[in-house]
Amino acid sequence: MPERPLPPGGAIGILGGGQLGRMLAVAASRLGLKTHIYSDEAGVPAFDVSAAKTVGPYTDAEAVARFADAVDVVTCEFENVPAEALEAASRAAPVFPKAKSFAVAQDRLAEKDFVSGLGISVAPYARVDRLEDLRAALSRIKPPALLKTRRFGYDGKGQAPIRTEDAAPAALEAIGNVPALLEGLVLFEREISVIVVRDLPMTCEIFSCVYPNFCCRSAKPSASSNGVKSLRWMFSMSAISSISVSSTSRMTTGRSTSPAWTAA
Repeated sequence: MPERPLPPGGAIGILGGGQLGRMLAVAASRLGLKTHIYSDEAGVPAFDVSAAKTVGPYTDAEAVARFADAVDVVTCEFENVPAEALEAASRAAPVFPKAKSFAVAQDRLAEKDFVSGLGISVAPYARVDRLEDLRAALSRIKPPALLKTRRFGYDGKGQAPIRTEDAAPAALEAIGNVPALLEGLVLFEREISVIVVRDLPMTCEIFSCVYPNFCCRSAKPSASSNGVKSLRWMFSMSAISSISVSSTSRMTTGRSTSPAWTAA
């Protein structure tokens, strides 16, 4: 594991070659660092600005390990690189963030289990693998509720509202009959987005709290209450310490109309 910043000319391996990978490669070049992009698709944007490129499936452990062996450190461009690819890369080079953080963040059920295991309240939820599971879950988590795919859901994708128990079969079909979880609805006063970073010496820093406005705008508040500051610190430190990462994590919390706080 590197104990100091990479020297000029050092190489960062990036799993993923989209627009974020391109921006990361450009930022690295300004620091005198080279990048090597690994992507499962040819002709991706990051290839245009990287010193080296490799095309191959993320599921090819040997290819990923060879890629990692050619660089000084490996990171990821986006959150859906398989955790197994990070494990393969870690056999040849330091990897940040660790595979465990991806394994948790990529699966909504694993994410809920992880956060609730830290003693942080979450919306009521239940695992759903088949229609029978969904019917049983609806007997405990009463409609209205949301059925969510466990993986690859974002920006409202992979979700189906259930307003009555009779709507269960159609909802499961709407998300493709894939592994899912049922989540109860929670009334929120606001959503709070927190970014926390930790470096190798384990120094942590929390970026200023922002309150997203709908889905496309965010505003930095003039001040945060002591209660908000304490909660964001407690939640963020619990998550990043338990998952043992040296990288960046994002946690979104919301305050309900009751005194309880829930992690989204």
